[in-house]
Amino acid sequence: MRYRAALHSEKQDNKQYSDFCQIFIQENFEILLQKPTQ
Repeated sequence: MRYRAALHSEKQDNKQYSDFCQIFIQENFEILLQKPTQ
């Protein structure tokens, strides 16, 4: 998987990966909030 390669990369790449994860989680969380509850 791609995230394993990112985990083995250098600290600078890990910083970029961390920022990507933070944005990815935030976007998905907002999508979940927009879903109508049944």
